Amino acid sequence: MSLVLIKDHNENIFNVIATPTDHVVVKEEVYESHAYKKLLSERKDPRKNQKRGTFGLPHLPRPDPHNFLKKRTFKPPMFPLDVIDPDHGKHRRVKVARLIPTPMRDDVLKEQDEKLSRWRPKNMIKKNIEYAIKMIPKVPERVTMIDNKGTRIPLKPGLEPTFVPTPAYGNLPPYLEHLAKQREKNRLKQEQIADSFQPICRYLIRDKRRSLLEGLKQNWAELQRLYSVLPTVTDTIPKITRKSKLEADLKQLEADIVLLERHPYIYIYPDDDLDKKA
Repeated sequence: MSLVLIKDHNENIFNVIATPTDHVVVKEEVYESHAYKKLLSERKDPRKNQKRGTFGLPHLPRPDPHNFLKKRTFKPPMFPLDVIDPDHGKHRRVKVARLIPTPMRDDVLKEQDEKLSRWRPKNMIKKNIEYAIKMIPKVPERVTMIDNKGTRIPLKPGLEPTFVPTPAYGNLPPYLEHLAKQREKNRLKQEQIADSFQPICRYLIRDKRRSLLEGLKQNWAELQRLYSVLPTVTDTIPKITRKSKLEADLKQLEADIVLLERHPYIYIYPDDDLDKKA
């Protein structure tokens, strides 16, 4: 074990590394308002604060320990006080206003019943009708047009337009008279065409329809008789042609008979019109 016996402790290790002395730190200038000094002076002077002190002092004063629990040092109540002065200022007494006593249950129920008995439901429909009848209509604003695009400006006093009646004032314009004459001419022309119009078809009356139906049935019976006497073996071309012709005629007659029986109202076109249509 070794012992270090040092009697003088004068060595300073903080100056072993020398700090540069040429480095100078330059601080930037801080912005300072031109009213800063004025505000400081106002804060220090309480008399200047009283000029615009509407909310009281910025800090409430601390309570004085000598006034602790002494007479007339209580905190003022939040509700209003009733000041009674029977001795005309000699002995003023302060009396705290009493709260309203709690009403009894029967009194409250009775008051509610009275209010309900006076209450009536509002008739909003009747109320709206009365309001609409009594309402004063809005007076339209007097304006004048300044161009053909609908731009309008309020009509000021002295700028009312004056109208001078012309010879054509209140008369029908010429173009409307011409249009009315043209419509009347077209109407007369249509009436003449309707009077001279002849129907292109005629109605088949009931007697002719019955006679035509009976004739078709007789023809169908005659063709049916001829078809029934045909030979059963059709081995030649004339026999095949005759049989096919009778079958086509029978089908045509059956279709005509069904048409006449199904439709009671029939119109017949003349043969010339049918040829033109075909």
